[in-house]
Amino acid sequence: MSKLAKSFRNFIIRDITYIIGGASVILSFLYVWGKIDVSKNSVNINIVPKSANIIFYIIAIGLAYAVGYCLQQIFSLLHIVKTADYFKPRFPLRWLYRCLAGERWEDVFPDIPKGKRRRWDVTKRLRRANIIINEKASQDDKIHREWLATFVMICTTLGPCTLVSGILLLWKGLPTFFKTNLDIYTVFKPYLENYPEIAFLVIVAVIMLIVLTKLSVLLVPFAFILLVVFSKKLAFDMALALSVILVSIALITLGWIKGLELMKNTEILYYRKLQDYIP
Repeated sequence: MSKLAKSFRNFIIRDITYIIGGASVILSFLYVWGKIDVSKNSVNINIVPKSANIIFYIIAIGLAYAVGYCLQQIFSLLHIVKTADYFKPRFPLRWLYRCLAGERWEDVFPDIPKGKRRRWDVTKRLRRANIIINEKASQDDKIHREWLATFVMICTTLGPCTLVSGILLLWKGLPTFFKTNLDIYTVFKPYLENYPEIAFLVIVAVIMLIVLTKLSVLLVPFAFILLVVFSKKLAFDMALALSVILVSIALITLGWIKGLELMKNTEILYYRKLQDYIP
């Protein structure tokens, strides 16, 4: 019974997260291309046939799952999120870890010699430690580790999905934003009329560059202040796009931090509780 309950819990955490993330991207895509009607009191998706049966919704859920999973893996390959057992953080993440955990970050397993093989040796020890922890750790320790792993899973899935959703919404909100701000529109009018795709791609490239350099967390408080100050002057689509992008950056950053906490937790259990069990 306990295994069944654990499998069901893992389904809720992992699979539902993929579905929610993928669905957010699909709905954003449909909204940008005018397939979602929000002009009435209810929200209507125009591509859903009136005679849709359970098979249609099963396919839709499966498609959302596939989109959410693929985006997590693609962003992991690009090193925007990290789902691996081991990684070495840079300055912004070390500083954030210190702020949130109240202690300075020290790389795990300092007894392993530095060099080209260190990453592989650390990864190997982490995996061995995980096996022993699952067998020998107390229930409280396991619950705490599952809690950390859950947050890593949520952040590394919903972070990329909301970032893609925010970029799609940005595509919809930019024309209205430039037309309502005539000074900006006058400056960029030749580029927007002749090369709208290039203007959009430049903005997306800047956002991705901020995320890739992992300095985005330092810009989040300032960006939120700007959003609050100017939100009344922004169209809904633009305010929504900026909000979603900022939330995605926060989720991605938190995913890295929770990954650090999970690594540190594994090291602590290795040294304090499980050292006698690991050869």
